[in-house]
Amino acid sequence: FDNIKSVGICGATSTPEWLMRNVAEKVKSLSEK
Repeated sequence: FDNIKSVGICGATSTPEWLMRNVAEKVKSLSEK
């Protein structure tokens, strides 16, 4: 994530909202390391 200011995460209609949140949280945790 060097020099990256934003990341887009998208899913299809059938993707559960909880899964999208989990992915976003994981990406955020990786960027803080």
